[in-house]
Amino acid sequence: MPLSPAKAATVAGVSRSVVSKALASGRLVGVKRNNGHWSITEKDLADWMGNTISRADSTPAAPEPHPKRSDLAELETLREELKTATAAGQEAREGLAAANARLEALKEVISNLKADRDAWQAQAKTRATRPGGFFARIFGR
Repeated sequence: MPLSPAKAATVAGVSRSVVSKALASGRLVGVKRNNGHWSITEKDLADWMGNTISRADSTPAAPEPHPKRSDLAELETLREELKTATAAGQEAREGLAAANARLEALKEVISNLKADRDAWQAQAKTRATRPGGFFARIFGR
């Protein structure tokens, strides 16, 4: 019994446009009748399906087993561990921010101490170039 492209698509498990394109390209053998409609024999459809269509394995996958109470308890334990780790991470971030602030303050203190040191060194060099001794300062020698 000849099939229409729509019936052939249903039998093959594909869309009608796939069957129409296969007919137009000549990969699927069919006869175009006087009214412009295609007619496909079951043998030609079976040959085309064997050469073209690869079907997925039709055996249904085994359903996922329902989680057991021990799995749910383990999940709850993991959630608690995640909360604890998140809190510890937040404390560590806060500690890091405080340490960075302290570091910046210490850098400023070091900078001020270096400026004081440089001023004292300049003053010491000025004193070293003046005439030395008590009498030299009195008599200007």
